[in-house]
Amino acid sequence: MTDQTPEEVAADAKAEAAKVEDAPVQEGAVTASERELGGALIRLLVDHERGRKAFSEVIGSMVAARQMYAMCVRDLEIRLGELTGKEKKDLLTAAIADLTEGSIFTERWERFYPEGDEEPHILKHEESLKEELDAMDESKRRHAMKKALVKEFEEMETDGIWEIIEEMFLQAATFQASKPFDEGVLFRGMRETVFPWMTRVVSEHDKKEQEERRRDIEESEKHRRENPIPLGVKYDPVGGKLLGRTQPLVLAGWQPAVWWIIDQMVSHILAANKPQLYTVIRLQREMHAEEMQPRLLRLGGKDWRDCTSTNSSFAKLFEKRLLMQLSATGPMDVLVCDDLALAGESHGIVGGESSRKAGHAQRQLRKFCEKMGAALIGAVVFDSKDKSVLEGIGEKPEWSQLRTHTMLRAVTVEEVNEGNYQLTLGNNCQSFDVPKELLDSRGPKRIIVP
Repeated sequence: MTDQTPEEVAADAKAEAAKVEDAPVQEGAVTASERELGGALIRLLVDHERGRKAFSEVIGSMVAARQMYAMCVRDLEIRLGELTGKEKKDLLTAAIADLTEGSIFTERWERFYPEGDEEPHILKHEESLKEELDAMDESKRRHAMKKALVKEFEEMETDGIWEIIEEMFLQAATFQASKPFDEGVLFRGMRETVFPWMTRVVSEHDKKEQEERRRDIEESEKHRRENPIPLGVKYDPVGGKLLGRTQPLVLAGWQPAVWWIIDQMVSHILAANKPQLYTVIRLQREMHAEEMQPRLLRLGGKDWRDCTSTNSSFAKLFEKRLLMQLSATGPMDVLVCDDLALAGESHGIVGGESSRKAGHAQRQLRKFCEKMGAALIGAVVFDSKDKSVLEGIGEKPEWSQLRTHTMLRAVTVEEVNEGNYQLTLGNNCQSFDVPKELLDSRGPKRIIVP
Protein backbone atom coordinates (compact mmCIF):
# COMPACT_ATOMS: atom_id res chain seq x y z
CA MET A 1 0.00 0.00 0.00
CA THR A 2 3.12 2.19 -0.10
CA ASP A 3 5.69 2.36 -2.87
CA GLN A 4 8.56 2.87 -0.37
CA THR A 5 11.18 0.17 0.01
CA PRO A 6 12.08 -1.07 3.51
CA GLU A 7 15.33 0.93 3.22
CA GLU A 8 13.38 4.11 2.44
CA VAL A 9 10.97 3.47 5.32
CA ALA A 10 13.89 2.96 7.67
CA ALA A 11 15.55 6.15 6.41
CA ASP A 12 12.35 8.11 7.02
CA ALA A 13 12.05 6.66 10.50
CA LYS A 14 15.65 7.62 11.26
CA ALA A 15 14.96 11.15 10.08
CA GLU A 16 11.95 11.35 12.38
CA ALA A 17 14.04 9.98 15.22
CA ALA A 18 16.60 12.75 14.61
CA LYS A 19 13.81 15.33 14.83
CA VAL A 20 12.73 13.83 18.15
CA GLU A 21 16.30 14.06 19.48
CA ASP A 22 16.64 17.71 18.36
CA ALA A 23 13.24 18.80 19.70
CA PRO A 24 13.32 21.11 22.74
CA VAL A 25 12.61 19.43 26.05
CA GLN A 26 9.51 20.80 27.72
CA GLU A 27 9.06 20.94 31.46
CA GLY A 28 7.70 17.67 32.75
CA ALA A 29 8.61 15.85 29.54
CA VAL A 30 11.41 13.34 28.99
CA THR A 31 14.95 14.52 29.53
CA ALA A 32 17.45 15.20 26.75
CA SER A 33 19.34 12.02 27.67
CA GLU A 34 16.17 9.98 27.48
CA ARG A 35 15.42 11.45 24.05
CA GLU A 36 18.92 10.62 22.87
CA LEU A 37 18.68 7.03 24.09
CA GLY A 38 15.17 6.65 22.65
CA GLY A 39 16.33 7.94 19.29
CA ALA A 40 19.18 5.42 19.21
CA LEU A 41 16.76 2.60 20.04
CA ILE A 42 14.38 3.68 17.25
CA ARG A 43 17.20 3.67 14.72
CA LEU A 44 18.17 0.16 15.76
CA LEU A 45 14.61 -1.11 15.66
CA VAL A 46 13.98 0.08 12.11
CA ASP A 47 17.47 -0.60 10.75
CA HIS A 48 16.96 -3.04 7.88
CA GLU A 49 20.10 -5.03 8.66
CA ARG A 50 20.13 -5.11 12.47
CA GLY A 51 16.51 -4.33 13.25
CA ARG A 52 13.39 -6.42 13.21
CA LYS A 53 11.24 -6.72 10.12
CA ALA A 54 8.04 -6.25 12.13
CA PHE A 55 8.94 -2.67 13.01
CA SER A 56 9.60 -1.73 9.40
CA GLU A 57 6.30 -3.35 8.44
CA VAL A 58 4.43 -1.40 11.11
CA ILE A 59 5.97 1.88 10.03
CA GLY A 60 5.30 1.07 6.37
CA SER A 61 1.68 0.30 7.19
CA MET A 62 1.33 3.55 9.14
CA VAL A 63 2.72 5.49 6.18
CA ALA A 64 0.32 3.65 3.87
CA ALA A 65 -2.61 4.42 6.18
CA ARG A 66 -1.80 8.13 6.09
CA GLN A 67 -1.44 8.04 2.31
CA MET A 68 -4.71 6.14 1.96
CA TYR A 69 -6.45 8.74 4.12
CA ALA A 70 -5.20 11.47 1.78
CA MET A 71 -6.42 9.38 -1.15
CA CYS A 72 -9.87 9.09 0.46
CA VAL A 73 -10.07 12.86 1.03
CA ARG A 74 -9.08 13.51 -2.57
CA ASP A 75 -11.70 11.08 -3.90
CA LEU A 76 -14.34 12.62 -1.63
CA GLU A 77 -13.53 16.08 -3.02
CA ILE A 78 -13.80 14.76 -6.57
CA ARG A 79 -17.16 13.04 -5.92
CA LEU A 80 -18.66 16.16 -4.32
CA GLY A 81 -17.28 18.33 -7.10
CA GLU A 82 -18.91 16.15 -9.74
CA LEU A 83 -22.43 16.78 -8.42
CA THR A 84 -24.41 18.85 -10.92
CA GLY A 85 -26.71 21.72 -10.00
CA LYS A 86 -29.77 19.57 -10.67
CA GLU A 87 -28.42 16.72 -8.54
CA LYS A 88 -27.78 19.11 -5.64
CA LYS A 89 -31.29 20.54 -5.95
CA ASP A 90 -32.89 17.08 -6.01
CA LEU A 91 -30.80 15.97 -3.01
CA LEU A 92 -31.82 19.05 -1.02
CA THR A 93 -35.49 18.43 -1.81
CA ALA A 94 -35.22 14.80 -0.70
CA ALA A 95 -33.28 15.75 2.45
CA ILE A 96 -35.88 18.34 3.47
CA ALA A 97 -38.63 15.76 2.95
CA ASP A 98 -36.77 13.34 5.22
CA LEU A 99 -36.26 16.01 7.86
CA THR A 100 -39.89 17.15 7.90
CA GLU A 101 -41.49 13.74 7.77
CA GLY A 102 -38.98 11.39 9.35
CA SER A 103 -36.80 11.17 12.42
CA ILE A 104 -36.06 14.89 12.82
CA PHE A 105 -39.77 15.66 12.95
CA THR A 106 -40.42 12.93 15.51
CA GLU A 107 -37.45 14.06 17.60
CA ARG A 108 -38.60 17.69 17.69
CA TRP A 109 -42.20 16.72 18.42
CA GLU A 110 -41.08 14.60 21.36
CA ARG A 111 -39.04 17.48 22.73
CA PHE A 112 -42.01 19.85 22.45
CA TYR A 113 -44.61 17.40 23.80
CA PRO A 114 -42.90 14.62 25.77
CA GLU A 115 -44.89 11.78 27.26
CA GLY A 116 -45.34 11.41 30.98
CA ASP A 117 -43.94 13.93 33.44
CA GLU A 118 -40.88 14.92 31.38
CA GLU A 119 -40.47 18.66 30.80
CA PRO A 120 -40.45 20.05 27.22
CA HIS A 121 -36.99 20.89 25.90
CA ILE A 122 -37.35 24.10 23.88
CA LEU A 123 -34.42 25.92 22.29
CA LYS A 124 -34.44 29.69 22.34
CA HIS A 125 -35.13 30.11 18.62
CA GLU A 126 -38.05 27.64 18.93
CA GLU A 127 -39.96 29.51 21.66
CA SER A 128 -42.23 31.46 19.29
CA LEU A 129 -43.12 28.28 17.40
CA LYS A 130 -43.98 26.52 20.69
CA GLU A 131 -46.28 29.39 21.66
CA GLU A 132 -48.08 29.20 18.31
CA LEU A 133 -48.54 25.45 18.63
CA ASP A 134 -49.82 25.65 22.21
CA ALA A 135 -52.56 28.03 21.07
CA MET A 136 -53.80 25.52 18.52
CA ASP A 137 -56.08 22.56 18.72
CA GLU A 138 -54.06 19.41 19.44
CA SER A 139 -55.23 17.77 16.21
CA LYS A 140 -53.72 20.60 14.18
CA ARG A 141 -50.39 20.86 15.94
CA ARG A 142 -48.53 18.16 14.01
CA HIS A 143 -49.59 19.65 10.69
CA ALA A 144 -48.57 23.15 11.83
CA MET A 145 -45.15 21.93 13.04
CA LYS A 146 -44.49 20.13 9.75
CA LYS A 147 -45.46 23.26 7.82
CA ALA A 148 -43.18 25.40 10.00
CA LEU A 149 -40.24 23.04 9.50
CA VAL A 150 -40.72 22.99 5.73
CA LYS A 151 -40.72 26.79 5.71
CA GLU A 152 -37.60 26.90 7.90
CA PHE A 153 -35.57 24.67 5.59
CA GLU A 154 -36.85 26.23 2.37
CA GLU A 155 -35.85 29.70 3.58
CA MET A 156 -32.43 28.50 4.65
CA GLU A 157 -29.40 29.62 2.58
CA THR A 158 -28.41 26.19 1.27
CA ASP A 159 -25.51 27.14 -1.04
CA GLY A 160 -23.05 27.09 1.85
CA ILE A 161 -24.13 23.66 3.05
CA TRP A 162 -22.01 21.98 0.37
CA GLU A 163 -18.89 23.63 1.72
CA ILE A 164 -19.25 21.88 5.09
CA ILE A 165 -20.40 18.48 3.78
CA GLU A 166 -16.81 17.32 3.29
CA GLU A 167 -15.85 18.29 6.84
CA MET A 168 -18.93 16.52 8.21
CA PHE A 169 -17.95 13.36 6.30
CA LEU A 170 -14.44 13.49 7.79
CA GLN A 171 -15.73 14.10 11.31
CA ALA A 172 -18.12 11.17 11.04
CA ALA A 173 -15.33 8.89 9.79
CA THR A 174 -12.98 10.06 12.58
CA PHE A 175 -15.65 9.42 15.22
CA GLN A 176 -16.40 5.95 13.85
CA ALA A 177 -12.69 5.08 13.67
CA SER A 178 -12.20 6.06 17.33
CA LYS A 179 -14.51 3.28 18.49
CA PRO A 180 -13.18 -0.15 19.49
CA PHE A 181 -12.83 -2.52 16.54
CA ASP A 182 -12.21 -6.15 15.74
CA GLU A 183 -9.05 -6.84 13.71
CA GLY A 184 -10.73 -9.67 11.82
CA VAL A 185 -13.59 -7.40 10.80
CA LEU A 186 -11.05 -4.74 9.79
CA PHE A 187 -9.14 -7.22 7.62
CA ARG A 188 -12.33 -8.40 5.89
CA GLY A 189 -13.31 -4.78 5.30
CA MET A 190 -9.91 -4.07 3.76
CA ARG A 191 -10.20 -7.11 1.50
CA GLU A 192 -13.87 -6.73 0.52
CA THR A 193 -14.27 -2.93 0.48
CA VAL A 194 -11.00 -1.00 0.62
CA PHE A 195 -8.93 -2.90 -1.96
CA PRO A 196 -11.72 -3.03 -4.61
CA TRP A 197 -12.36 0.69 -3.96
CA MET A 198 -8.68 1.54 -4.33
CA THR A 199 -8.43 -0.42 -7.58
CA ARG A 200 -11.45 1.36 -9.04
CA VAL A 201 -10.42 4.81 -7.82
CA VAL A 202 -6.84 4.55 -9.08
CA SER A 203 -8.17 3.51 -12.49
CA GLU A 204 -10.73 6.34 -12.55
CA HIS A 205 -8.19 8.93 -11.41
CA ASP A 206 -5.74 7.78 -14.09
CA LYS A 207 -8.44 8.19 -16.73
CA LYS A 208 -9.37 11.63 -15.40
CA GLU A 209 -5.75 12.76 -15.38
CA GLN A 210 -5.26 11.47 -18.92
CA GLU A 211 -8.39 13.31 -20.02
CA GLU A 212 -7.21 16.51 -18.33
CA ARG A 213 -3.82 16.20 -20.01
CA ARG A 214 -5.53 15.63 -23.37
CA ARG A 215 -7.68 18.74 -22.90
CA ASP A 216 -4.63 20.78 -21.90
CA ILE A 217 -2.75 19.61 -24.98
CA GLU A 218 -5.70 20.39 -27.24
CA GLU A 219 -6.12 23.84 -25.71
CA SER A 220 -2.41 24.56 -26.07
CA GLU A 221 -2.44 23.40 -29.69
CA LYS A 222 -5.50 25.55 -30.41
CA HIS A 223 -3.72 28.65 -29.06
CA ARG A 224 -0.56 27.78 -31.00
CA ARG A 225 -2.46 27.53 -34.28
CA GLU A 226 -4.18 30.86 -33.60
CA ASN A 227 -0.91 32.71 -32.93
CA PRO A 228 0.31 34.61 -36.03
CA ILE A 229 3.96 34.52 -37.04
CA PRO A 230 6.06 37.64 -36.31
CA LEU A 231 8.04 38.28 -39.51
CA GLY A 232 9.66 41.58 -38.60
CA VAL A 233 9.16 42.54 -42.26
CA LYS A 234 6.19 44.46 -43.61
CA TYR A 235 4.80 42.44 -46.50
CA ASP A 236 1.48 44.27 -46.82
CA PRO A 237 1.08 48.06 -47.28
CA VAL A 238 -2.04 48.07 -45.07
CA GLY A 239 -1.39 45.27 -42.60
CA GLY A 240 1.44 44.79 -40.16
CA LYS A 241 4.32 42.37 -39.89
CA LEU A 242 2.36 39.36 -38.60
CA LEU A 243 1.67 36.41 -40.89
CA GLY A 244 -1.36 34.18 -40.33
CA ARG A 245 -1.13 30.41 -40.75
CA THR A 246 -3.82 29.94 -43.36
CA GLN A 247 -2.60 31.76 -46.50
CA PRO A 248 0.98 31.31 -47.73
CA LEU A 249 3.34 34.21 -48.43
CA VAL A 250 5.34 33.83 -51.67
CA LEU A 251 8.19 36.15 -52.72
CA ALA A 252 9.28 36.29 -56.36
CA GLY A 253 12.42 37.90 -57.77
CA TRP A 254 16.19 37.79 -58.04
CA GLN A 255 17.46 34.82 -56.05
CA PRO A 256 19.98 36.57 -53.70
CA ALA A 257 17.51 39.38 -52.94
CA VAL A 258 14.60 37.04 -52.16
CA TRP A 259 16.73 34.79 -49.99
CA TRP A 260 18.18 37.77 -48.10
CA ILE A 261 14.67 38.96 -47.18
CA ILE A 262 13.67 35.43 -46.17
CA ASP A 263 16.81 35.27 -44.01
CA GLN A 264 15.65 38.41 -42.17
CA MET A 265 12.20 36.91 -41.62
CA VAL A 266 13.57 33.61 -40.32
CA SER A 267 16.00 35.36 -37.97
CA HIS A 268 13.21 37.51 -36.55
CA ILE A 269 10.88 34.51 -36.09
CA LEU A 270 13.54 32.52 -34.25
CA ALA A 271 14.37 35.47 -31.99
CA ALA A 272 10.73 35.97 -30.97
CA ASN A 273 9.52 34.45 -27.70
CA LYS A 274 6.05 35.95 -27.21
CA PRO A 275 3.46 34.58 -27.02
CA GLN A 276 5.51 31.47 -27.75
CA LEU A 277 8.76 30.14 -29.17
CA TYR A 278 8.58 29.27 -32.86
CA THR A 279 10.03 26.31 -34.76
CA VAL A 280 11.02 26.81 -38.41
CA ILE A 281 11.69 24.14 -41.03
CA ARG A 282 13.58 25.49 -44.02
CA LEU A 283 13.97 23.71 -47.34
CA GLN A 284 17.19 25.45 -48.26
CA ARG A 285 18.94 25.19 -51.58
CA GLU A 286 22.26 26.43 -50.23
CA MET A 287 23.01 25.67 -46.61
CA HIS A 288 25.50 27.56 -44.42
CA ALA A 289 26.90 26.22 -41.16
CA GLU A 290 26.68 29.61 -39.42
CA GLU A 291 22.89 29.55 -39.77
CA MET A 292 22.40 26.59 -37.40
CA GLN A 293 20.02 27.31 -34.51
CA PRO A 294 18.17 24.97 -32.10
CA ARG A 295 14.70 25.73 -33.48
CA LEU A 296 15.73 25.86 -37.12
CA LEU A 297 15.59 22.50 -38.90
CA ARG A 298 17.04 22.50 -42.40
CA LEU A 299 17.18 20.18 -45.38
CA GLY A 300 19.52 20.61 -48.33
CA GLY A 301 18.27 20.72 -51.91
CA LYS A 302 19.16 17.12 -52.73
CA ASP A 303 16.81 15.97 -49.97
CA TRP A 304 13.72 17.93 -51.00
CA ARG A 305 14.10 18.34 -54.76
CA ASP A 306 10.77 17.44 -56.42
CA CYS A 307 9.30 16.66 -52.98
CA THR A 308 5.74 17.46 -54.18
CA SER A 309 5.64 15.03 -57.12
CA THR A 310 2.75 13.13 -55.48
CA ASN A 311 0.17 13.93 -52.82
CA SER A 312 2.15 12.02 -50.19
CA SER A 313 5.75 12.75 -51.24
CA PHE A 314 6.41 15.56 -48.79
CA ALA A 315 4.63 13.81 -45.91
CA LYS A 316 6.94 10.82 -46.36
CA LEU A 317 10.00 13.08 -46.46
CA PHE A 318 8.79 14.89 -43.34
CA GLU A 319 8.28 11.65 -41.43
CA LYS A 320 11.62 10.24 -42.47
CA ARG A 321 13.87 13.28 -41.99
CA LEU A 322 12.17 15.76 -39.67
CA LEU A 323 9.59 14.18 -37.38
CA MET A 324 12.04 12.84 -34.79
CA GLN A 325 13.83 16.19 -34.56
CA LEU A 326 10.55 17.97 -33.78
CA SER A 327 10.23 15.94 -30.57
CA ALA A 328 12.98 18.18 -29.16
CA THR A 329 11.85 21.51 -30.62
CA GLY A 330 8.06 21.29 -30.55
CA PRO A 331 5.59 21.42 -33.46
CA MET A 332 6.47 23.09 -36.76
CA ASP A 333 5.22 26.69 -36.86
CA VAL A 334 6.67 27.81 -40.19
CA LEU A 335 7.71 25.93 -43.32
CA VAL A 336 10.03 27.90 -45.62
CA CYS A 337 10.77 26.71 -49.15
CA ASP A 338 13.63 28.60 -50.84
CA ASP A 339 12.63 27.45 -54.32
CA LEU A 340 9.06 26.30 -54.94
CA ALA A 341 9.84 25.52 -58.58
CA LEU A 342 12.54 23.07 -57.49
CA ALA A 343 10.10 21.44 -55.05
CA GLY A 344 7.63 20.96 -57.94
CA GLU A 345 10.23 20.23 -60.58
CA SER A 346 8.50 17.30 -62.29
CA HIS A 347 5.17 19.14 -62.65
CA GLY A 348 4.36 20.21 -66.20
CA ILE A 349 6.72 20.15 -69.18
CA VAL A 350 10.49 20.03 -68.84
CA GLY A 351 11.84 23.56 -68.83
CA GLY A 352 8.35 24.99 -68.28
CA GLU A 353 7.67 28.22 -66.43
CA SER A 354 8.94 28.33 -62.87
CA SER A 355 5.69 29.97 -61.78
CA ARG A 356 3.59 26.96 -62.84
CA LYS A 357 5.86 24.49 -61.05
CA ALA A 358 5.87 26.75 -58.01
CA GLY A 359 2.07 26.96 -58.07
CA HIS A 360 1.79 23.18 -57.97
CA ALA A 361 4.37 22.88 -55.16
CA GLN A 362 2.75 25.52 -52.94
CA ARG A 363 -0.60 23.75 -53.27
CA GLN A 364 0.87 20.48 -51.95
CA LEU A 365 2.89 22.19 -49.21
CA ARG A 366 -0.05 24.41 -48.24
CA LYS A 367 -2.28 21.37 -47.64
CA PHE A 368 0.40 19.82 -45.44
CA CYS A 369 0.88 23.03 -43.46
CA GLU A 370 -2.88 23.32 -42.88
CA LYS A 371 -2.83 19.89 -41.22
CA MET A 372 0.20 20.83 -39.11
CA GLY A 373 -1.09 24.28 -38.11
CA ALA A 374 1.93 25.97 -39.71
CA ALA A 375 2.49 29.02 -41.91
CA LEU A 376 4.09 28.64 -45.34
CA ILE A 377 6.67 31.02 -46.80
CA GLY A 378 7.83 30.22 -50.33
CA ALA A 379 9.98 31.70 -53.06
CA VAL A 380 10.03 31.80 -56.85
CA VAL A 381 13.60 32.77 -57.73
CA PHE A 382 15.29 33.92 -60.94
CA ASP A 383 18.92 34.26 -62.02
CA SER A 384 18.37 37.78 -63.30
CA LYS A 385 17.71 40.89 -61.24
CA ASP A 386 16.05 42.55 -64.23
CA LYS A 387 12.43 43.54 -63.62
CA SER A 388 11.41 41.92 -66.91
CA VAL A 389 11.43 38.48 -65.24
CA LEU A 390 8.48 39.63 -63.14
CA GLU A 391 6.39 40.95 -66.00
CA GLY A 392 2.94 39.42 -65.96
CA ILE A 393 3.06 38.52 -62.27
CA GLY A 394 -0.21 40.38 -61.86
CA GLU A 395 -2.10 39.09 -64.93
CA LYS A 396 -0.41 36.23 -66.82
CA PRO A 397 -2.13 32.82 -66.47
CA GLU A 398 1.06 30.99 -65.42
CA TRP A 399 0.99 33.04 -62.20
CA SER A 400 -2.74 32.58 -61.60
CA GLN A 401 -2.49 29.76 -59.03
CA LEU A 402 -0.01 31.73 -56.92
CA ARG A 403 -2.08 34.93 -57.24
CA THR A 404 -5.27 33.11 -56.17
CA HIS A 405 -4.04 30.98 -53.28
CA THR A 406 -1.11 32.94 -51.84
CA MET A 407 -0.05 36.46 -50.94
CA LEU A 408 2.27 36.88 -53.91
CA ARG A 409 4.83 39.66 -53.53
CA ALA A 410 7.43 40.76 -56.08
CA VAL A 411 10.92 41.69 -54.90
CA THR A 412 12.47 44.35 -57.15
CA VAL A 413 16.11 45.44 -57.17
CA GLU A 414 17.64 48.80 -58.01
CA GLU A 415 21.19 50.11 -57.78
CA VAL A 416 20.90 53.24 -55.66
CA ASN A 417 24.66 53.92 -55.61
CA GLU A 418 27.93 52.15 -56.22
CA GLY A 419 27.82 50.32 -52.92
CA ASN A 420 24.17 49.34 -52.33
CA TYR A 421 21.15 47.69 -53.84
CA GLN A 422 17.70 48.82 -52.81
CA LEU A 423 15.29 45.89 -52.42
CA THR A 424 11.58 46.69 -52.49
CA LEU A 425 9.08 44.15 -51.23
CA GLY A 426 5.66 44.21 -52.90
CA ASN A 427 3.98 47.50 -53.76
CA ASN A 428 6.33 49.63 -51.65
CA CYS A 429 5.54 47.59 -48.53
CA GLN A 430 9.11 47.93 -47.26
CA SER A 431 12.51 48.78 -48.74
CA PHE A 432 15.98 47.65 -47.71
CA ASP A 433 19.43 48.97 -48.56
CA VAL A 434 21.80 46.01 -48.85
CA PRO A 435 25.50 46.03 -49.76
CA LYS A 436 26.01 44.98 -53.39
CA GLU A 437 29.02 42.91 -52.44
CA LEU A 438 26.93 40.81 -50.08
CA LEU A 439 24.21 39.96 -52.61
CA ASP A 440 26.58 39.58 -55.60
CA SER A 441 28.60 37.06 -53.62
CA ARG A 442 25.45 35.04 -53.18
CA GLY A 443 24.65 35.20 -56.87
CA PRO A 444 22.77 32.47 -58.75
CA LYS A 445 24.18 28.98 -58.48
CA ARG A 446 22.50 25.95 -59.91
CA ILE A 447 24.60 23.62 -57.81
CA ILE A 448 22.48 21.98 -55.16
CA VAL A 449 24.42 21.70 -51.94
CA PRO A 450 23.21 19.02 -49.49
